[in-house]
Amino acid sequence: MIRKLTLSAAILLIASISPLWAQDHSCDKGNAIVTGADPDLARHLCDVVDRAEEQLAQCHLVRKRPLTIKVVDRFAEDRPGCVGIFDCANDRIEILKPDSMLMTLEDNRRFSRLPIMSLFDSVVAHEMTHALVFQNYGEIGSNWAQNEYMAYAMQLAFLSLEDRALFMQGFTTDRPGSLAGVNILVMLMAPDAFAAQVWLHFSEKDNGCDFMGKLLSGETRIGESAP
Repeated sequence: MIRKLTLSAAILLIASISPLWAQDHSCDKGNAIVTGADPDLARHLCDVVDRAEEQLAQCHLVRKRPLTIKVVDRFAEDRPGCVGIFDCANDRIEILKPDSMLMTLEDNRRFSRLPIMSLFDSVVAHEMTHALVFQNYGEIGSNWAQNEYMAYAMQLAFLSLEDRALFMQGFTTDRPGSLAGVNILVMLMAPDAFAAQVWLHFSEKDNGCDFMGKLLSGETRIGESAP
């Protein structure tokens, strides 16, 4: 009898809590709808969206319609190491919840150095970049390295100075500010090194948002510009 009562109480408790997780949360500014997150994480995501939207606007990417952000426990097995995706078919960002993200990246040398919520927030900025590129320019993702350049540049820019220094610590290259290491092979084999190389180029004088503007307008294309 005690076991039955305990089980019944647990079922009632789950039934009373589960709507909080299942219910969509609309951000106050109407710029995003968050699903799959508890209320605290949903509110945090809304704040991240606000801050990332301001940063992206400075780099020529303006939101055209509200974003949908789905927090998930895991991705399919065909996405090993994936912590966030932009699903252009459904115009939706999917992102691992923080504890799942930490477990997924525990062996990554640079990203795993970051405080988990700083990492989580930066991944949101990364995927928002993909989303706003799609909203403004459609599927220009045939140049994968170019799209990832913009996303990683915005992800690293979203970090605090201290966290970015922690990420970049120990990274060396004999061609600082070069695009030589910004290619698909490096991204697939060592995404942290790809991101670090992107930041070194993006943060060079006269690059930054001006360079992103040239990528978006088609004036410059990665793989065609001089390294």
